Amino acid sequence: MQRCRHYFNHASSRLHLLSYSTMVQHNGNQIPQLHVPVLVDQVMQYMIPSVKQLEQDAKLFEKLVFIDGTFGQGGYTKYLFQQLQQIPLPLQNKFHIFAIDLDLSVKTYFDVLQQSKPSFVSSMDFVHSSYTVGIESIVKECQQRHPNWKILGSMFDLGVSSMQLDQAERGFSFKKELNGPLDMRMNQIKEGGGDSAADVINNMRDVELTQLFVDYGEIPFPIAKRISQEIVLYRNQVKPIETTQELVQIIYKASPPRHSKKSANSGGIHPCTLPFQALRIFVNNEIQGLKECLQTIAAIPDRQWMERVVVVSYHSLEDRLVKNILGKQTNLWYNGLDKKDLQTASEDEIQYNPRSRSAKLRYFLHK
Repeated sequence: MQRCRHYFNHASSRLHLLSYSTMVQHNGNQIPQLHVPVLVDQVMQYMIPSVKQLEQDAKLFEKLVFIDGTFGQGGYTKYLFQQLQQIPLPLQNKFHIFAIDLDLSVKTYFDVLQQSKPSFVSSMDFVHSSYTVGIESIVKECQQRHPNWKILGSMFDLGVSSMQLDQAERGFSFKKELNGPLDMRMNQIKEGGGDSAADVINNMRDVELTQLFVDYGEIPFPIAKRISQEIVLYRNQVKPIETTQELVQIIYKASPPRHSKKSANSGGIHPCTLPFQALRIFVNNEIQGLKECLQTIAAIPDRQWMERVVVVSYHSLEDRLVKNILGKQTNLWYNGLDKKDLQTASEDEIQYNPRSRSAKLRYFLHK
């Protein structure tokens, strides 16, 4: 089957990806654009149907829809535009793009991309919500209001983005130079505010914190227990924990020598990686949200309303959900990677984009 794939080779992709770390203009202001999309060649390869299928779908349906389920800075959507532009078909005003993100601050990047959208994209919508609510509402809207549309597919890059990590005020990073309030909320303006990471570690009992670190960070129980005890000891004897670096120092103190700061600097996993991951997942209810989103997709009965799904995950909790819900718990979807279960980044991509090191891509097609 002929596919719209690899319009630039891996070397040129690398150069183009690096050039994406630039400044863009919006309303007279300079906005940093720092996020490097992970596994972008593969995501585009699986998201875009063959030229033959696109030609058939363009005749059968009024609009063809793509969903960027984790918009961020629009990395995947930007590359989707570039790939679609190479297709030798008359597709003027044929595509509609839905961009979902819980972080309203990324709306600025959506606005920039919308202003420069190519002619084959008729319209774009930003959906400020979790991908769970976003996917369900988009599918219902298309079914009820646009019966002659087709959703070609959805793409998801799970986890925290480079943009969020690099903003000290968001509280996602454990880097010393990015010390900030211990927040970690994806949606900082949601009604009621929601509990921040500081709220969690300053109010949970040590046994609850231990279970949190075990469940969401997959940290061995003895280490999780020591971290939790040190947290409770600090907040009781010193002060409430308010900043990322306060938590970092507590984790260093609780970590055994082989998980110490020194071992992290020599190439091992940083001792703060898994505790910070666990807190972020808990604060944002990420696992339950992903589960509900995947269950919504798995239950879509007709491929007109979702034909393909590409998911890039970064830890085993996410990956197991994707594999089990779309790969095992439904007879409506099948693995689109032939004999492979998943794809990972090449050594070359890992070199210029370290975030891709732990990335796992899974691709499913509706039957």
